Amino acid sequence: MVPWKASTPVWLQWGQVSHSWTGNLLTNHTWEHFWLNEGWTVWLERRIEAKMHGETWYAFSSLEANDSLQEAVSRYGDSHNFTKLVPTLRDIDPDDAFSCIPYEKGFQFIHFLGEVIGSKAFPEYVTAYIGEFKMKTLTSDEFKAFTISWCGGRGVDLSAVDWDEWLHAPGMPPVRLSLANVEGERAKELAAQWLRPQSEMDPSGCPEGAAAGAPQGWRHQHWLVFFGCLSSEIDSEPSHALSLERLLRMDEAYGFSASRNAEVRFRWQRLCIKLRADFIVPQVVDFLKSQGRMKFVRPLFRELNAWPEHAHVATQTFEEWGGNYHPIARKMLAQDLAASA
Repeated sequence: MVPWKASTPVWLQWGQVSHSWTGNLLTNHTWEHFWLNEGWTVWLERRIEAKMHGETWYAFSSLEANDSLQEAVSRYGDSHNFTKLVPTLRDIDPDDAFSCIPYEKGFQFIHFLGEVIGSKAFPEYVTAYIGEFKMKTLTSDEFKAFTISWCGGRGVDLSAVDWDEWLHAPGMPPVRLSLANVEGERAKELAAQWLRPQSEMDPSGCPEGAAAGAPQGWRHQHWLVFFGCLSSEIDSEPSHALSLERLLRMDEAYGFSASRNAEVRFRWQRLCIKLRADFIVPQVVDFLKSQGRMKFVRPLFRELNAWPEHAHVATQTFEEWGGNYHPIARKMLAQDLAASA
């Protein structure tokens, strides 16, 4: 459990409170059913966010996280066992299957069930589910049987739910997440401004008004979408407008290098690595020595190691600092670095 401090991010508090209900009070029977812990917990965390800030933010967080899910599925390959909601883990170390997939694909299944069951009945269903399995472990088959029984007794039509496809098929979810993303569009528009030709920039090298700092009401999720758009442009358009000079102007305008938000620092550093911006390497090393979450350190080590001019920095940092990571993280990082050596 995370020790509470005045500085503890509120979203982390939501996550831990949610986990106490849907990951601790009841829990998965084996690691194949890990999604029952984490998919439910992500859903509950986002429902708290919706209660606090409105449905717009539920949609924004969900759609931003869908990009991370897509990245994980693409990295494994969309037919890989580990992209299933219920992977086969016989003779496989569960640590090897760890990713955002049980969290985000699991969340999308719970969200979909909420749409099928209906907004009025779903809270009652959630209460009944927790009441049925509290102080117990359960499997995905038990979850399915409970859901079918509960809905059948109330005349809820589940014919739209393809259980086998959701639980056992690899790849992205069978039903696309459909939510209005007003805030996401704001972030995409700002990214588009930074991708304009140099002739359309102001004298400082920034889009008009950008030098004044972040738009009003901006939250870290906006920056995640912003970075995602820029990264996609780099991948899809060889003649993209992002240059080292423009990265520096961006950093001056928004203070990414000085940010204390781990999510922002992580995405900023990945973008800079992708553009081979040498100035970012000391920042990456500093971040790797201050963070232990695999969500952050694994991609950064992999991508730094894939940069020929700085691969030795990844190796040296791991050799010097690897003993400070959790044993699972240390094991996975060693595998990552060996695989890309």
